[in-house]
Amino acid sequence: MPTLPFDWITIPAGNCWIGSDPAQDELADASELPQHQLYLPTYQIARVPVTVAQFALFIQATGYHTTAEVRGNSWGINTAGWFEIVGATWQRPTGEDDETIVKANHPVTHVSWHDAVTFCRWAGVRLPSEVEWEKAARGTDGRLFPWGNKPPDVQRCNYDFTIGDTTPVGSYPLGASPYGMLDALGNVREWTSTLWGPYDELSAYAYPYSTDDGRENGDAPDEVCRVMHQGSFASQRVRCACRHGNPPTHCDTVSGFRVVNL
Repeated sequence: MPTLPFDWITIPAGNCWIGSDPAQDELADASELPQHQLYLPTYQIARVPVTVAQFALFIQATGYHTTAEVRGNSWGINTAGWFEIVGATWQRPTGEDDETIVKANHPVTHVSWHDAVTFCRWAGVRLPSEVEWEKAARGTDGRLFPWGNKPPDVQRCNYDFTIGDTTPVGSYPLGASPYGMLDALGNVREWTSTLWGPYDELSAYAYPYSTDDGRENGDAPDEVCRVMHQGSFASQRVRCACRHGNPPTHCDTVSGFRVVNL
């Protein structure tokens, strides 16, 4: 089994707040309600998202072809909206020049949920559940952002096209969570193991979160979306509780993932 240089942080066992409280957060939407407490056992999560360099080792070792490579296209975004990028892949984010070396320490992008899961199986790790991701990002006190309740700014995260592209992981130490998780908000949104349901504004799996209702079924068909925790370099909605669903075959320039230790 390969040994990759993941920087693990330990999240201690205990209760945490999941979801949003509309009285505290005016941006809360129905998919984040009700806010509730949840107990999680101890686990280890990577401090930063998987990088291009780490993903390159996986490709070199396995010869794997990502969803975008097989399909021949992926998606990009600018201030005008979404657009197709023919030829975009994890190593060619713009669909043109090879940027693998240039962006080696950036989060890998243009990876589908299937790509992320295949990487995890090779590396001997797994995707976090959405609640594992959220606890690591915000701690236990229900804060809106990793650093507290102060609104985001350009000193704490790469968001709202202030850079217009990904940045090297760990570039915003002031944006650290109580446990030291970095890049939780901004840079890229991240795949989790949790099911969302059909592609819709509201998740088919309502809160409170439960592992007994099938939402952690890794064998669900591709018609069932997976939860992504929102917040990327293109987004204004950078909040720890913000979540959305995308099909597991979806890939784009603002989506990546981080991993949990087995």
